[in-house]
Amino acid sequence: EQMVPEFSAVAFALEPGKISDPVKSQFGWHIIKVEEARDRKPPDFEQVKGQIQNFVIRKAQADYVTKLRTEAKVERTDKPADAAAPAATPDAKAAPAAPAKKK
Repeated sequence: EQMVPEFSAVAFALEPGKISDPVKSQFGWHIIKVEEARDRKPPDFEQVKGQIQNFVIRKAQADYVTKLRTEAKVERTDKPADAAAPAATPDAKAAPAAPAKKK
């Protein structure tokens, strides 16, 4: 689950002591040799209880913020609605600047 799919598919299909053909992944080319296969025992609940609590709290906070953002209606009151859109170009009908007087 922590490896790119191309790599893990080959790595976990090999028997111990075998070498793979070249495998291409997003990180480049690989040749994999499996030396041994072990089953990894999951950690005890008490060891990961704090991490699980933090994950659940952060997920709930992120979900709540996302919900608030999707349901929020934001209305600017500091500027009138017409002034909110920036002017693309200056007014073309404006009079040209008066020529400078000669001395």
